[in-house]
Amino acid sequence: CLPLKPLLALAKPESRKDTGLVSIDVADLTATILVDGVTSKLPTLPAEDFPEVMSADGLSLVALWPAKDLHDALAYVLPAANDDVTRPHLCGVNLSDNRAKATDGHRLHIATLPTAIPEGMFLSTDAASTLVHMLFDDGQVILARTENTLRARCGAWTLDAKLKTETFPDVDQAVPSVKTMPTRLEVEPQAVRKAMARIGKITRRGCFKMTVNGVVTLSADSDEGSTEFVLPTVSNTHVGSDLVTGFNAVYLAEAVNGSDETAEIHLGGVLDPMRVDFCGTGRTAVVMPVRV
Repeated sequence: CLPLKPLLALAKPESRKDTGLVSIDVADLTATILVDGVTSKLPTLPAEDFPEVMSADGLSLVALWPAKDLHDALAYVLPAANDDVTRPHLCGVNLSDNRAKATDGHRLHIATLPTAIPEGMFLSTDAASTLVHMLFDDGQVILARTENTLRARCGAWTLDAKLKTETFPDVDQAVPSVKTMPTRLEVEPQAVRKAMARIGKITRRGCFKMTVNGVVTLSADSDEGSTEFVLPTVSNTHVGSDLVTGFNAVYLAEAVNGSDETAEIHLGGVLDPMRVDFCGTGRTAVVMPVRV
């Protein structure tokens, strides 16, 4: 039973071109690691101290999905997962019906799952992140569960994870209707991500002002300087007086991440949230405004 992080650090190649061998010899609860001619020693534990793998007894099938579909859905919502341990009801990814959801109270990400599942599940952020790293296979992922545990299998990899017992909030009511948001912008995600990266270089807070009239102007100021530029749009439905509002650049960049399809940005009033939709992928993000 070996300590993972030190072993990983010792065995990690210097580059992808390195294909050397790793030799592990264990004696008297000490592992001798030989990598590229360098010998290191790590303390070990008795093998029987490793926790038992979850039994297959009582497992019921949840879903059989293309691994890439689940990977893309989880990868999109994970940035919005809360990391504040004092708010455990937000720390993770909720899978219910045919959607994956995550929120930290400042933004909300929703992605469509391949099919609906019979019963909702609340995964910890660590479990969801590990699952994303497993789903690099082009094949299928099998999800099964007991009352409190999820088992995911993809290719040669299996993940057993305890499900969270907290109740994930009803976030659907936090998604504003597009009917109440008169301004709709069609934008190319790559252009938005490029703009947000530029803003991040100017202001540490990562916040920017958005002015919408005939064009969309983004600006940011800090003690280190300022920047202002026009965000190219495919279409812009705004009419009337200027709409001036502000948002977090990181949140917007992550809201349009993971797809190069044209995104729709819906805006209401000055202090209303922003809604981002990818109609072709079934993804939606809600970003709360900030004062700038």
